[in-house]
Amino acid sequence: MNENQRPREPLEKMQAALLFLLNKYAGSPNRGIASAIVMQLEEILTHPHIDLFPDIHRQCANSVNCWKVRASRETRIAESAHIVH
Repeated sequence: MNENQRPREPLEKMQAALLFLLNKYAGSPNRGIASAIVMQLEEILTHPHIDLFPDIHRQCANSVNCWKVRASRETRIAESAHIVH
């Protein structure tokens, strides 16, 4: 391992963190959580062992753009709410 590379978390811990974020978003949707979900999905997609799990890779790849839109939409909704009031 290159000394500039940080050790990667095990893939299962990254998936658990993603599930935590998804549950948190379900309870309180907001841009910050949606953005954290995007970051977590991107981390999972770049994990060195993700190719061993093609179904997980495919699902994360399919989901990341959807979550990017949600993160963006939450921002526009919040801005619209401030304009209306």
